[in-house]
Amino acid sequence: MAKKSTKTKVPQKRYTARQTRKFQLRRDHPVDAHVSEILDFSRSKRREVTVIRDGVRLLWALENNDLSVLFEMFPHLKDQFLPGGVNLIEQIRSMLLETHPMPLEPERVGQAVGLKAMTTPASAFALPVFDDDDEDLPTIITTKGNSVNAAANLVSVSLGMQ
Repeated sequence: MAKKSTKTKVPQKRYTARQTRKFQLRRDHPVDAHVSEILDFSRSKRREVTVIRDGVRLLWALENNDLSVLFEMFPHLKDQFLPGGVNLIEQIRSMLLETHPMPLEPERVGQAVGLKAMTTPASAFALPVFDDDDEDLPTIITTKGNSVNAAANLVSVSLGMQ
């Protein structure tokens, strides 16, 4: 008789097709050094591939003006980016309940609020008087000329003013 083994059988893991991608980071570049530190930390937590996958997915969505991936990954940011959310409606409702309507001023009780018709006639206003008679100043007459010589133009204008 054959002796049965006492080892527990571990079920085979299901095969998942994968693709390997390689990329390089510059050693003396500060941004790439920071990315390298993030990836090293993520590797120590066994999350390196997940961080890269989520980062690329989020960047692509944001470049295409799609905020759904952002809100999927960070649901607490939804209220900050979507002002039409339920939270804003609740805030406005509570503000309206906290404020008390201001009473009308005693002289305005019974009067309509808004624009009022003018009661004084337009003739009651003094119209402006312009005292700018230029009789004591000479009148300058300008004429169009087609002379190209600037000196001749200057002499002709100065002679015309006399």
